Amino acid sequence: MSEILIDDIMDISLQAGVLVLENGGETYRAEETCVQIARALGAGDASAFVTPTVVIVTVTDQNKKSHTAMQRITNRSVNLEKISKINSLAQELTLKGKNVNPEEAEKSLAKIREAPGHKKAKLLLMAGFSAFFFSFMFGGSLKEGITAFFIGIILRLELIFLEKLNLNSFIFSVINGGVISILCELVIVVGLVPASITVMTAVLMQVVPGMAIVNAIRDFIAGDLIAGTARLVNPEEAEKSLAKIREAPGHKKAKLLLMAGFSAFFFSFMFGGSLKEGITAFFIGIILRLELIFLEKLNLNSFIFSVINGGVISILCELVIVVGLVPASITVMTAVLMQVVPGMAIVNAIRDFIAGDLIAGTARLVDAFMVAAGLSIGSVCGVLLFSHVLG
Repeated sequence: MSEILIDDIMDISLQAGVLVLENGGETYRAEETCVQIARALGAGDASAFVTPTVVIVTVTDQNKKSHTAMQRITNRSVNLEKISKINSLAQELTLKGKNVNPEEAEKSLAKIREAPGHKKAKLLLMAGFSAFFFSFMFGGSLKEGITAFFIGIILRLELIFLEKLNLNSFIFSVINGGVISILCELVIVVGLVPASITVMTAVLMQVVPGMAIVNAIRDFIAGDLIAGTARLVNPEEAEKSLAKIREAPGHKKAKLLLMAGFSAFFFSFMFGGSLKEGITAFFIGIILRLELIFLEKLNLNSFIFSVINGGVISILCELVIVVGLVPASITVMTAVLMQVVPGMAIVNAIRDFIAGDLIAGTARLVDAFMVAAGLSIGSVCGVLLFSHVLG
């Protein structure tokens, strides 16, 4: 048989990896499948990079020339039977090697992709029974089990309907949570059960992301930190536009200092502070902003940057107590901290999750956590250092 074209090798290996990911497989499994198939079909070398939202495959031909293909993942579900079939197909292709007929391989992949899932009636019954038995696991009565059975069936009907709309996972989960809570509260109102907590927990179990959690752990074990943390015109004109944006001046320093002072001033009142504490927060806020302007020039990473900020704030707040300006520092410290709390990072993370961008959302949340941790560590170190200096 003639040598398999490099385009066919790329397409077959890429589609196999996509199928693994779309049906609930781990990212490392998708990568191994892509590489295994590509090498078996005759690629000089092969590598794959997979995240929960994209599959990228690069293969080299016999002339050492690289070829890359990529596919975005928009639909994800759980079908372990399809993953088993893909694994079997990968083993079969590996055994046949260069004797594989590309058309037959593509037909096999298409057959797996288009294979029907379980019948709806079976899914509904299994959903009902799973909720029924989970209710007993959580200490429920027979009446609560029967109630959970029917709510579980209704939830599965709603899931079957929502899956056709291709909603992102966040909106999908919000709707599921709302439907479950409304149904569980409704059965209390009509007197079927005295409380909803057991029924709600039992029904929720069929939408808890157990497979996602397991896959995340397995990806971490396999060393795939990104996937585990997630389970991201004319070139010349574009460059000019980006340069123009990059070099655009920001707000004037005087304005930044005043806004920093006033934000701390008004936050102090929001937290129940006195006028004296507000004025103290105003000046510490200005000093903190001066320090921020200086530190930004050093290009420190966000954690070190936050540790220094926390330390500076705590030392200044302890100092105003020592000199008798305020009796306690908690209101002033909290008010001043508000200008360095990672609020924008958290908001952006939530917006990324809503948009379905799990990697970017997770990265922003991790960054926000590191900033918050740095502020906390810095504040504690600042207090300890100040206390040690004063003896």
